[in-house]
Amino acid sequence: MASFEKTDFHDYNKKNGYGLTKAQLKMWTLRHQSGTPEQKRWIEKMLNDINFHHECSLLAWGKYDELLKEIEEEW
Repeated sequence: MASFEKTDFHDYNKKNGYGLTKAQLKMWTLRHQSGTPEQKRWIEKMLNDINFHHECSLLAWGKYDELLKEIEEEW
């Protein structure tokens, strides 16, 4: 989805059953890392909408390596 930030994040979550797979969380982490400010905000809103508050906090603080390590070890 090239312009994912134009998609309603709640609709995206509804379509995906209000959850993410390990692969999806990794993808959104990497997209956040290289994203524009608008894309980062969209990803953070999407994660908060599905109660991924811890993961969202790590992204907001730029702790990408820490989150990727957690995904690999705990998911």
